[in-house]
Amino acid sequence: MNPNIFQGAIPHTTRSPRGYEESGREYYFTSREIFDNMVYNNRFFEFGEYKGSLYGTSIDAVKEVLNSGKICIIDIEPNAIQAVRTHELRAYIIYVKPPPLERLRETRQDSYITTNYYVNRPFKDEDFQEMEESARKIEAQYWQFFNQVIVNDELQDSCVQLLTAVRRSQDEPQWVPACWIRPTAGS
Repeated sequence: MNPNIFQGAIPHTTRSPRGYEESGREYYFTSREIFDNMVYNNRFFEFGEYKGSLYGTSIDAVKEVLNSGKICIIDIEPNAIQAVRTHELRAYIIYVKPPPLERLRETRQDSYITTNYYVNRPFKDEDFQEMEESARKIEAQYWQFFNQVIVNDELQDSCVQLLTAVRRSQDEPQWVPACWIRPTAGS
């Protein structure tokens, strides 16, 4: 919404660029060897493989956004939460969870899902159950890291709640771990 304030980190990938893509704009295109070396040297918050190509969000890409004075917005997998909750990054973590199962069915009845196997097929009941179960597991395992939880019930309301949470994270003091503000023995 406001590129002068918010920016996403540019991810790395081993796939070839498409005709309109430029390295450093949509992705940082790199070889598998360099990517593997970055993984080995712990330079990614998270990474994974999709359709034979590797993708990852690097620590340097996030720092680049932050050093430009902007707020870095990243969409991470839950297992990467602890990697971004550091003194240096001071991540504000907003968990956007699905509404209750009945509401999920109601609001997605005319929607389509894109998966690794199907493109734009209608949601099935097992998709909704999988979303609910996944959300339950994420909350049970990572709830202590969430600064804010938003239930994605109505898209417009959820967007307003998200923007309000981001503004509040900038304007109001936040609780942070004591180790983020106290010098450690190594400092």
